[in-house]
Amino acid sequence: MNRLYIENDTITKQELDGSIKLITEEKNDLFMVDRLLIEVVEDTELWIDYHALEKTKLEVLVQVNPHVKFMLYEVRSGKKMKIKYQYHLDEYADVQIHKFYCAKQVREFDIIHLNGMGSSINQIVKSIATEEEKYDMAIYHNAEKTTSKIVNHGVTMHDGSIIFNVTSVVPQNMKGCTVNQQSRIITNNQKECKISPNLLIDEYDVEANHSALIGKFQDEELFYLQSRGIPKEMAISLLTKGFLCSMITEENMRKIIEDKISEYWR
Repeated sequence: MNRLYIENDTITKQELDGSIKLITEEKNDLFMVDRLLIEVVEDTELWIDYHALEKTKLEVLVQVNPHVKFMLYEVRSGKKMKIKYQYHLDEYADVQIHKFYCAKQVREFDIIHLNGMGSSINQIVKSIATEEEKYDMAIYHNAEKTTSKIVNHGVTMHDGSIIFNVTSVVPQNMKGCTVNQQSRIITNNQKECKISPNLLIDEYDVEANHSALIGKFQDEELFYLQSRGIPKEMAISLLTKGFLCSMITEENMRKIIEDKISEYWR
């Protein structure tokens, strides 16, 4: 698996083969943030381990070439960070993204362009929020028969709050597209959270749906576990692990999530 290790906005270590081309651009008068340009030329996987020791800003541009299958894993931790992602998918490109955030104050803007016929993206974001987090996501179906599935799962605690703004756009004549949004926030405090699922569709031949849910775990779930002799805090920990680890297929990422949950719910 290809790997990038980033501290603040600097790549401290990289392990890349010929399936990925990487260009870095440092801050200058034209680009006011550091930029990473990633071109995926062959079927591959990439793991990004990002740790912020101070306030940081970063822009990442990802180009996925035709008929390429790309799997991206990302783990973010540390202090306040702002990041902008832009994805460009050519025809029949297939992108799977799994992200886990356990950082303080996250601002993220994802722009996804499904430019080629048959291109598809499945992005799963998991987060434990202890301070303010905001995610803006815009998905543009610029070609026919494109597919997007956006899953956002967050858990709040301490002073944490989460905003998910997800907008999917299908213009007229972009036939045969599939659009799916699923967002859920589990709250463990009194902070306000928000989910805005937006479907801007100007074509009849589209399959589109969304779901949005904010709240605590159901009393019935907690009661069932407690009735089996499991203390309440442990029950919440088990439910949180099931919630945040669902759909995550990479074993190392699952372990990172489980270990972080164990730090908060002992």
